[in-house]
Amino acid sequence: SLPEGKAALVITKQGCTPNTGEVNVQPGTVVFPQDARLTPLEESISAGHLTGGDISVNDRISVFVSAGTFDEDTALTVTELGEQGLPFPLPAGWAPLCAVHIGPEDSVPAKVIEISFFGPEFSEETAVPPAARWDAETREWTRLESAKILNKDGVFVPAPGTGTVALIQPDSPEGPAVPDIGRVFSGSVLKTVPDGTAAQILPDPEIIFVRADTGSEVRAVLNTDEPLPSGTLIQVLFTESYKLAGGTRIIPDPMTQDIVLYSRSEGMTGYFAAAPSCLPELSALVKGVIKLDAGLHDTPVSAAVSPGEGGTVATPEGVTLTFPSEASENGFPVSLRILPETDPFFAEDERFGFLSQIPGVEIYTGQTLPAKGGTLTVQTAVPAGTQAVAVRPAVIGGVTRFAMSAAGVSDGSSITFGENGTGLPGIRENGLYYLLTLKEPAAWVTGT
Repeated sequence: SLPEGKAALVITKQGCTPNTGEVNVQPGTVVFPQDARLTPLEESISAGHLTGGDISVNDRISVFVSAGTFDEDTALTVTELGEQGLPFPLPAGWAPLCAVHIGPEDSVPAKVIEISFFGPEFSEETAVPPAARWDAETREWTRLESAKILNKDGVFVPAPGTGTVALIQPDSPEGPAVPDIGRVFSGSVLKTVPDGTAAQILPDPEIIFVRADTGSEVRAVLNTDEPLPSGTLIQVLFTESYKLAGGTRIIPDPMTQDIVLYSRSEGMTGYFAAAPSCLPELSALVKGVIKLDAGLHDTPVSAAVSPGEGGTVATPEGVTLTFPSEASENGFPVSLRILPETDPFFAEDERFGFLSQIPGVEIYTGQTLPAKGGTLTVQTAVPAGTQAVAVRPAVIGGVTRFAMSAAGVSDGSSITFGENGTGLPGIRENGLYYLLTLKEPAAWVTGT
């Protein structure tokens, strides 16, 4: 456990760029940091102690290391970063134009590393954008010197070390203010997105794949007339479904991703990539579909289950999850989120109905598997005696199956899903639970 207050999360993975997140730890709640995106590193290239090196990533970025920059021959990686892949969010009101990561970050050069950024946006007619370097120790973006490259559409930046350097721009000439060289960038104040604001995915919210090793770049656009600063967050729900040879399917758990929006001429926009999340299992892919649904940044409700006492978490929509005192000797955090829609498998099956307002929920209990399952109560007008079940998708033998987890009992004004004398485990494991009503009488047998 962490002490109350601000805490930093440093996320690393072999072969990828690092990421840092900040959270404000509060007692009795589950804290959700902003999503981290790690970018695979480019192949390393040797910069000789006596010879230096000239490394071109693409036609956008090149890095020059002069002789004597490092005490010994050093293998450097130079990796371009997308706008969602920065190691830490820029201050609100700033948008990236181009960014690069130079590694390894623990290499200490004796001379500056010369970085050149190229592109039509850096033409002689445009102003020189400020350069920012991420300081992992102070967790701040610091301004570096930047200058136009003569007779080329480019900007030159001398960097004092490895790490991430970006060319950035303020949302408007009025601010945020550009700091002096060596000073820290500050930002504007993030605003609450107005109620009723719609977000859309372009060019199409549904992406169809016939090969597993492909991806698509899309953008999320927030439709609002009220000015919002760069750094505004929305969430995009990824729902995947893959049909394999032989007629079987893989349906990974839907996942939400935080997408950072930046103020641009086309509005509040965030570019990101959409690609299959389960490549090893898709060798026999016939057709895959990724459906993207953009919405406002929504934090699940959370609570703490106390040792020997149990606990309850409730949503404004009238959904309550309760764990009994026997659930854990040590206690655990629990969060609850409403799913926006049911799985297409059930929507197309006439034997099932679903609760139109609450088609399902997502449960998270950290690393704890409760010793006893919880009960989920949904306030909804369903005739008393209606048969209902909660099912959880699980990949078994490489194929998605739906495991029955809890039986629902209706009293006319609510349905309570739990063990209910059936021998089912109840709401116990992390993941998604689809809430279904049965249009035909059903029975089941449990046991080992």
